[in-house]
Amino acid sequence: MFEVAFREIAHSGGKITIQVRDDPERGRGFALRIEHCRPVKAAWWAIYAVQPGIPAATIKLGGIGDPWNPPPVTNAFPVFFGSDSEGCFGRKCPNCGGYWRNRGYSIDQKLFCPYCGVLFDAHEALTDAHRRYLVEYAEKFEQALTAPDPRDHVIDLDAIADAVSSTEKPAFYYAEEGQQHQFTCAACGEFNDVLGHVAYCSICGSRNDVDVLKSRLAPIRQRIHTNEGLASCLRDVVSTFDGAATRLIDQLVNRIPMRPRTRQLVTSGAKHQLDKVAEAVRIAFNIDLYDGLELAPLV
Repeated sequence: MFEVAFREIAHSGGKITIQVRDDPERGRGFALRIEHCRPVKAAWWAIYAVQPGIPAATIKLGGIGDPWNPPPVTNAFPVFFGSDSEGCFGRKCPNCGGYWRNRGYSIDQKLFCPYCGVLFDAHEALTDAHRRYLVEYAEKFEQALTAPDPRDHVIDLDAIADAVSSTEKPAFYYAEEGQQHQFTCAACGEFNDVLGHVAYCSICGSRNDVDVLKSRLAPIRQRIHTNEGLASCLRDVVSTFDGAATRLIDQLVNRIPMRPRTRQLVTSGAKHQLDKVAEAVRIAFNIDLYDGLELAPLV
């Protein structure tokens, strides 16, 4: 057994100013100002929340002049989250609890879990630290709106960024955590930082098994070209293919309801026995593994 060392990644910093003003006709209102001036990567995303800090919906932040999507309820207020200093956001799957990082969410405000593949709204993927931050933010927001005098109230995220190595953390503190494997999705170009190597893309839901398989076969191919340990090359090719096929079939089995007998048919046996695997997959999922392949004749 070994223990993986994860690195803590500092917050990007910045300031969120809640500008409270009284209007003779419309009463008390507010505006938000976001500032950032630190020499690191930075990005922002936002959600609607309700007191006492309950996430309600994801805000689709557009460009200048592009209005936000309306709040789901009348008493919802906007909450902004700054990225870490690498421009990434931590996420936690509401289904399996897995943690990962990426740099945004899809145009329809959805995310896929890289581990279990479940699709959910982005505001449901808050980490434990984000939820603590949300409660503190909600309290600050309530204090700003109910204060006797209308004025500016500042949430200083620079203090969060400076507190990574400090033992005493500010109330709003949260940081992200680098994982084992960073990859760029071949289908949509999204950055993902996940535990383990094989995963779903958190934006488009594509699996990276084929890319991982190719990367693991490349050094074996090089060894074959140089006649280095050909016997071990054959063993490693079979093992690598078997592992990739097992992972893909496990995903299908976990996501598609089936009878125990069919499940046993498709999960038992070595996956490098292609004819047997192809027949089992055809029976269980109606998928032809040979479709589009040109098989060389045996000689």
